[in-house]
Amino acid sequence: MFRYAYCGYAPYAGHARRSLREAWKSHAQYSWHAGPTLGVRRPLRYLAYKLDLDDAQLRELADILDRLKTARAQADVDGRRTTSDIAGALEPGEFDEAAARSALDARGRSQETLRSETLDVLKRLHRLLDPEQRRELAYLVRSGTVSF
Repeated sequence: MFRYAYCGYAPYAGHARRSLREAWKSHAQYSWHAGPTLGVRRPLRYLAYKLDLDDAQLRELADILDRLKTARAQADVDGRRTTSDIAGALEPGEFDEAAARSALDARGRSQETLRSETLDVLKRLHRLLDPEQRRELAYLVRSGTVSF
């Protein structure tokens, strides 16, 4: 189709003319909205800038965000597994209530684990930040810029 097209989004200067496929790849890789989870690259840089973090705080924040990212990824895997189990309960001639109940219980446990991990992350963030940084983070959460 179009070999080269102008893309309004360029993550770095000097690359305004790129193929659409290259533009989409770079956007998906570096975009804040690339997925439903907090990644580590951009949120870390963004929060380090907005909260004016020192080096020790930056290392701790990287660990905190990595832990949250891992917990959310595991919850996604568990969600796909339970969806498959629910579909399996619907497939046979007769509804398999025990399998459906088991899948829904597993989904609830997964969500509870994610909730617990998110609470631990919030506690660690609160301990990590000084009062002014906490005030700025609260503003970012209220404005919808950052979500947990």
